[in-house]
Amino acid sequence: MAEQLSAQLVKAEAVGAETRLLRFALPDGAPLGFVGGKYIIVNSGKLLPDGKTCKRAYSILSSDRDQTSFEIAVRRIGMGSNFLHELPLHAELHFSGPWGKFVAASPQEEESTWILATDTGITAALGLIQAEDFAPKLARTELCWWVQPGGYFLPESYVREKIPPACNSFRVEQAPAIGDLNRAQGARELLAERVRRETPSRVYLCGDGAALLPLMEALVSDGMPPERIHVETFFNHAKRKSV
Repeated sequence: MAEQLSAQLVKAEAVGAETRLLRFALPDGAPLGFVGGKYIIVNSGKLLPDGKTCKRAYSILSSDRDQTSFEIAVRRIGMGSNFLHELPLHAELHFSGPWGKFVAASPQEEESTWILATDTGITAALGLIQAEDFAPKLARTELCWWVQPGGYFLPESYVREKIPPACNSFRVEQAPAIGDLNRAQGARELLAERVRRETPSRVYLCGDGAALLPLMEALVSDGMPPERIHVETFFNHAKRKSV
């Protein structure tokens, strides 16, 4: 069984009707020991209809330079997120982690890096791009956030404030709605546009698996070594055929 940790909610901010930004502090200033791009699993203590405890994963979107506190963003979509939206200030959070392999590869100055984040996957991208281990790559890094319009998750202004100035490029592109059959094709078009300028030497993909897993398969088919493609799916985890 994973070790259960605790942290206190020290700051909460509503961002629009559906998203809440939460900052937690570890007890006695203890370090969490996380690396940018990793996530925690929150234990709500509530029971699902099948009798299991409701636990949900959230990427840490704050910089790993501060190990005594961390920040997550929560979009209200169900029992786990409702629990976090209703959590009062100074309450204790129970969680496990940090978990995950969506972290910076060994620094190589010559690498050009493309990060494509869809939807809520921007949280993993922000954690990654602010990581100390990612700093050597920033000058040749492009981040694209592919998201539905209309304030779907986080304000663009907030995301821009989190991106280190050394990052080469950040752009926001309009995505089809989740579940749209054109999603995978739209992701392929974004990749094709990027490759017309230069084929990136390393790619990070985070968010909707229905769009990103076919994109990963396409990259491998085009000759990119699988170890240079890093994927973190937030939903639609099952693989689908490339388009």
